[in-house]
Formats: sequence, C-alpha cells, structure tokens
Amino acid sequence: MKPKPDAALPDSLHEPPLDEPLEGEGELADDPGYRRRATPVRVRQKRSGNVVSQWKRLRKPILLSSLGLGITFAGYALLFRSTWFVLAGSDQISISGAVETDPARVLSVFASDYGRNVFFIPLAERRDSLAAIPWVQTAAVMRIWPARIVVRLRERTPVAQVRVGDHLQLVDGAGSILDPPAASAANQHFDFPVITGLADTAAHRAPQMRLYQAFMTAVAGHAADISEIDLSDASNVKARVSLPGHPSQTVLLQLGDRNFEQRYGLFLSQAQTWLDKYPTLAGVDLRYDGEAIVDPGVPVATPLPKPVAKPLTKPATKPATGPKVRH
Repeated sequence: MKPKPDAALPDSLHEPPLDEPLEGEGELADDPGYRRRATPVRVRQKRSGNVVSQWKRLRKPILLSSLGLGITFAGYALLFRSTWFVLAGSDQISISGAVETDPARVLSVFASDYGRNVFFIPLAERRDSLAAIPWVQTAAVMRIWPARIVVRLRERTPVAQVRVGDHLQLVDGAGSILDPPAASAANQHFDFPVITGLADTAAHRAPQMRLYQAFMTAVAGHAADISEIDLSDASNVKARVSLPGHPSQTVLLQLGDRNFEQRYGLFLSQAQTWLDKYPTLAGVDLRYDGEAIVDPGVPVATPLPKPVAKPLTKPATKPATGPKVRH
C-alpha cells in the first residue's frame, strides 16, 4: 500500500525535513557569535542507588571518626576535668635533696597551684622559681600519676664565710651568698676561713672565688691554721695564719696569685727561725719565689717596775732619863 502524500496531512502535523532549517534557525546560524554544538549532550539523571552505594562506601570511615572523637572527648574529660588529677594540698608534693633549704620555702612556690589540675601546672616556671632560692643550685620538677608533684633539689656547697654587715654568711664556689641554714645548729659543721674584699655582684665574685679555691687546694692540710683571707687584690692573696706551734699568734702572709704551695711551704719551713729572731713577727711577703721579706713587727717595750712607796712613820722617841745617880 502506498503512503499518502504529505499534502494530505494537516498543517499542524506537517514537519519540515530534517535537512531544512527551522524558521529563524538560518539567521542564528549566520550569526558569527552563535556556534551550534556538533554532538548532542547526554543528560545524566540521578539515581537513588548511587546514594546507597556512597553510604556503604563512607560508612566505615564516618563511624571510625565518630568513635575517635568520642574517645578523645572522654579522655579530655577524664584527664583535665576529673578530680583525680587535682593537686589538693602540700601532702601531694614530695621533696628530696633539701638539706639546708627550708622545705616550707619550697612548698610556697606551689601555693598558687592548690586546687589546680596537675596537667595545667607550668613546671618550667616552678623550676625557675625554685632555682632562685639561694641554697638551690638546680631543681627538677615532675608530674607523677595521678596527682603528685616530685621536686628534686641539688644544693650549693659552701666553701667559705663572708662578713655581711655585722654578721657572717656563707658563700659557695660561684660567689653566691647563702642565707643562714634552716637548722639552728647547722653553723656548727661549717668551719671555713672568713673572706674579705668580695665584689658586690656574683659575676665579679666568681673569679675571686676561683682564686680562693686554688689557694685552699694548694695549702690542703693547713686550712685550720688560716683564719682570714683578703681577696680585694686579684694579684695578691693575703692570708692571716697562725704560727706553727703558736696558735695564739698570727701573721699576715702575702702570697701573690700563683705558686701557693711552694710559697706557703717556705713559710712553714722558716717560721720558727723567724719567730726566734723576731718574737713580734707581724708578716711575711712571699710574692717573690724563693725569697721572703719579713716584717718583724713592733717590739713591745717592757715597762719599768714602778717604785714602791714606803709609808711615812714618825721616828721612835727615847724615854726620858734623869741624871745618873752615882751610888
């Protein structure tokens, strides 16, 4: 059966051939700003199955992340919010190494931390505060589970006494002036010479103390005979020492800044000879190796005995006699 011609179709159903441009399309095609897409665009439709597959793929990472966040939050609440980790008082602070340092002064450094979580206590700041205590040379501060603080001190070692005002204090090898020890009888085991002429600052006292320790090392064994050392002149150490065999009599030695052992040995070997010749021996200059300049001192003049005054008495009177009578 032959198809009917297109003319028999209604105008509404009549479509132009595909190779013929639509009305107005030719004008757009001639427009240089218009470019017709060469290939058709495929429209991708969303499918409900993709959401399910994506959930299955991301379900495990999401669950693991949520679990990790929960554990983190629980750990934070346990460590930083729980009362288990609160420093309640001084009974939770342990101190070791405090021999001359007053423990009450150590505890005062942590006074502001009572009632605080131990994880929020700034240990570096507390360590610096402890190191500022005169007797403390170094300090270590540690947290101990669950809520304890451990303090370990290393104290300074005194090597001499120094006169400060009208009283004596101790000084260590670095030149730090130390407060009186905490124990009331602690001064009994500190038997050191008294140093004079120390500088005002610890930085300037340090080289003086090195010179002092070099001298004390050289005269080891005779430290008990030395009562005072003058360090005001860095080139000349002056020491007041007791004469061998005469502890009550002292002399002033000038020893320079080197060869202390040889120079002090010369003094020990000649001290008795000098004393026999100069009973009022006052000092010896030993700054020149192998030589000694002796200061004989001022002899004490022996006072003349005072005349003894005799009491005044009246002369005895003879009894009156009458004329002799001859018999």
